[in-house]
Amino acid sequence: MTFDEFIKKYDGKGIDFDGSYGNQCMDLFRAYVAEVLGFSQSPSVTGAYQVWDTADTALYEKIPNTPSGIPQKGDIVIWGQGAGKYGHIAVFIDGTTSSFRSFDQNWPVGSLCHIQGHYYNNVIGWLHPKGDNMEWYK
Repeated sequence: MTFDEFIKKYDGKGIDFDGSYGNQCMDLFRAYVAEVLGFSQSPSVTGAYQVWDTADTALYEKIPNTPSGIPQKGDIVIWGQGAGKYGHIAVFIDGTTSSFRSFDQNWPVGSLCHIQGHYYNNVIGWLHPKGDNMEWYK
């Protein structure tokens, strides 16, 4: 499945990938990893911000947020606890150095999957999927 197909499938719907705590941003992330990237899941975490430290560097390049950095379509954006107790995680669609759009769930709290505008406040960085299969960028 491509990233665009993933958005079409889940836009306006909720994902409860693990069957716990309802529709959370981590559920969207885990479904994206399974259905689009086909990667193994990262370890369990109590907060989305912890994915930055637990992500498998054999699968992802970890790119810290900088004033000149712009993620690529399909990159996984991770916010720290400045965005809330558990941080946040979403999948980048497009943007500039000042703002971007991503595919989110539970931002704002309680929202279903949708395209959301953001600034880079509290973004730790993003995970860029490694591999020869570039289907997720279509």
